[in-house]
Amino acid sequence: TGTITQPDSQHIVLAPGYYLISYKVSVILRTPGYIQITPTYNGLPHLETGVYFATPNNSSSAGGSAFIILYAPSQTTFTLTYS
Repeated sequence: TGTITQPDSQHIVLAPGYYLISYKVSVILRTPGYIQITPTYNGLPHLETGVYFATPNNSSSAGGSAFIILYAPSQTTFTLTYS
């Protein structure tokens, strides 16, 4: 219907409206460390709806998921970034 478009492999453009977004993350960290997945929409990063893992050992696996009810008052770009 054109309300959700994907201009490239890293961005999703949402027309104004309400959306239920779910995402799942599964990783293996080769060295001890952390990974944080942060959704960005309506022009701002949203740490409160992100997923964070910390692993103490080499080759540790981690996973998580999140659900977001997103209101876009105007067209917005949705992205997931990691660090």
